[in-house]
Amino acid sequence: MSSNPPPPSTSSRPQPLPFSLRTSTRAPNAPAVPARPRSLRPAILAISIAAITATGAYYGASLKTDQQAAESVRERAAMSVDDRLDRLRITRMRLERERKTLEAKMNEVAARRRESERVLALRGVDAGEGSAVGASGDKG
Repeated sequence: MSSNPPPPSTSSRPQPLPFSLRTSTRAPNAPAVPARPRSLRPAILAISIAAITATGAYYGASLKTDQQAAESVRERAAMSVDDRLDRLRITRMRLERERKTLEAKMNEVAARRRESERVLALRGVDAGEGSAVGASGDKG
């Protein structure tokens, strides 16, 4: 007697596989597709809410900045000529003070550089050798 395979079933239900596709415990009639984790939906909702909040904050800040700029333009347009001149004089005084400070700093740096070049010359070292500029040794 030879062992013949069983005749094909006439039912619409597929035959079970000879091996298991189960990766976790599941009901016998449940599909073999793994279930989606339950934590995915709350994560998507949290990310969506954060994106909407960030977008709203950015848009609100942009609107506020635009309104402030428009208000500043309206205020300047409403100022009298004397007020405008006073404002320009104050700005000029501030800029002149800043210029004097920067010029003093530049003079201080130039004096330090002249002093370091003088010290190097007394030692007999070429000024270009001791500084980062011209350190390659090229002469012109």
